[in-house]
Amino acid sequence: MNKDNDEIKYTNSVFYEIVLTGKYLKKTAELVFKRLEIILTNEEFVVLDILYKNNAQICHRDLALKMFADRANMGKILKGLENKNYVKIEIGTRQNRPIKMVTLTQKGESTYLDTVSKLRETTKTAMDEITREECDRISSSLKKMRKTLSEIIDTKI
Repeated sequence: MNKDNDEIKYTNSVFYEIVLTGKYLKKTAELVFKRLEIILTNEEFVVLDILYKNNAQICHRDLALKMFADRANMGKILKGLENKNYVKIEIGTRQNRPIKMVTLTQKGESTYLDTVSKLRETTKTAMDEITREECDRISSSLKKMRKTLSEIIDTKI
């Protein structure tokens, strides 16, 4: 068995680089949030960001899908945000089925905008090293990869 064949090493693959980058970004976000004294976790910030960009309301299930989180974990995140009065959770209906609707509160929006303001300088500094065009290409390629993988394994994650 030839262990030097670079073609079959997972650690030399784009998939490994993506996983590694995701872990690195998560850890970096934790450190930046702590250094900037941001009162949210990265996951809470993402929830508020999604709500802010979705006209301040989305159902629990759709939010979990957007975050690629299971509903139980999403429920814990939302409960914490609700306890801080950043979101309001109400039971609604869709196609005659009960659903949990999550709404961004005024306090949640204010906290979100304050966090964005604090993060702006850090992200600007990082973006000085990477052009907008490079970011767009990376983003486009990652979306294409997710779509292709989804079609290959015939799932809608």
